Amino acid sequence: MKNKKAEITISESEIADLAIECWRMKQWVTSHEGKQKLGALRRSCQKMEQFLAACRVEFVDLLGREYDAGMSVEVIDSITADDDTRAIMIVECISPLVLRNDVVIRHGKIVTQVPRNPPGNDNLPTCPP
Repeated sequence: MKNKKAEITISESEIADLAIECWRMKQWVTSHEGKQKLGALRRSCQKMEQFLAACRVEFVDLLGREYDAGMSVEVIDSITADDDTRAIMIVECISPLVLRNDVVIRHGKIVTQVPRNPPGNDNLPTCPP
């Protein structure tokens, strides 16, 4: 019996879904570091990341970055800072930005923190009604 390799076709949308779920699993595993019985799950995450990398797919976690109006993201919510922060910051990443061959195939979904007294309101993200 010959060992034949079959080629599988998968859409960019499906691969983006896989990347997002891999990212979510990695976030969960990372937040539970030190707990027993996570080794197998951690290895599964690594294998999925290796597969995605072989497909030239990567996810970009935007948490902690300064928001820029040109980012390929959807702002889900904005909260007002309770300090004198001057920059608009990404305080939660609902789902990451997904790239394939360095091209966006899925926009990220984020929550931003806006300054209490912004220098100008022209660059503030807005949420859909």
